[in-house]
Amino acid sequence: MLISPVSQIIAEEEEGKHCEIAGSLLPIYFRAYDYVSSKVESSNLSLEANLSVPSMPNLGINLSKTMSIGDLLNLSYSLALQANSSIGEGNCSQASFLTKKALNLLKFVLKEVHKNEPSNLTSTPIGSMIRLQVAFERHKRLLFKLNLSLQKIKHLNETNLNLSLFNQLYLNASMMLDNGSMIAFYNTSEAAKMLAMANKIRAEMKKEVVKCCQIAKAEEMLNKTLSKLNLTAIPEELESQISNLTKEFNEAKAKGDVKKIKEILREVKKAAANGKQLEAKGKGKNKQVESVQDMDLIKEKGKGKKLGQSKKEEHKGKGKDKKDDNG
Repeated sequence: MLISPVSQIIAEEEEGKHCEIAGSLLPIYFRAYDYVSSKVESSNLSLEANLSVPSMPNLGINLSKTMSIGDLLNLSYSLALQANSSIGEGNCSQASFLTKKALNLLKFVLKEVHKNEPSNLTSTPIGSMIRLQVAFERHKRLLFKLNLSLQKIKHLNETNLNLSLFNQLYLNASMMLDNGSMIAFYNTSEAAKMLAMANKIRAEMKKEVVKCCQIAKAEEMLNKTLSKLNLTAIPEELESQISNLTKEFNEAKAKGDVKKIKEILREVKKAAANGKQLEAKGKGKNKQVESVQDMDLIKEKGKGKKLGQSKKEEHKGKGKDKKDDNG
């Protein structure tokens, strides 16, 4: 059976999405497993305690009507390990499916643990917890991508970005996301605050990276514009103007003033365009002068030729007269 190229591309994109989901679900699972295990240890329940297991058709697993907490946790962990193996084999859709099954088993155990907690303790809603965990994973990926984009900036050392400060902010945001994802298991409101704070730090970092990219691009354009201009062939006044604009550009770059940099770049381009026009006019005048000089030279040569011819004819005439006299 032949598969069309379009269908194959769509299938690859879908599998890519499954890989991204599976890659984010597994870290969530392992954090959740540690949390649920610690909750079981701190509660009055033991791992040997039997629980009445309801029908779970979404799991697709035949479960006994009663199972111990330890068996449920082991089964959940086994599914997660299978999911991890599936990712290694490139079967990401299967990995996502298995991880969700493993999480659902943890969810059931956690509900039972919450039932045995004192009534004065507020149990964290499972849905809110999972949504927060997914949000934390997403922000971790975004932070990582931001750091990668910074490494790709050309001439990074020549920009005015404070790298030590940027790296410190990156570490702070990473730590906040790691700690917040653990806090989300028992205090969703505090975790949500930490997520918002980490997102604010990331937004500031992104702003600095964008500014850094804009400055680097503007500097590249400036150098490209100036390299095409022959400064020795333009008037001194225009050369001085371009020199001053370049100085202003460097000052604006040091301050990180992107708006000013863009304004100066526009002025430099205008001045360079004027310089090119003047340079072209200068070349035209030189050609005209050379043309006139060539014409004068041709005329001079013509005159010399005529003068030589007249002298030759005069000499011939004199010889003829002499011959006639002898005759």
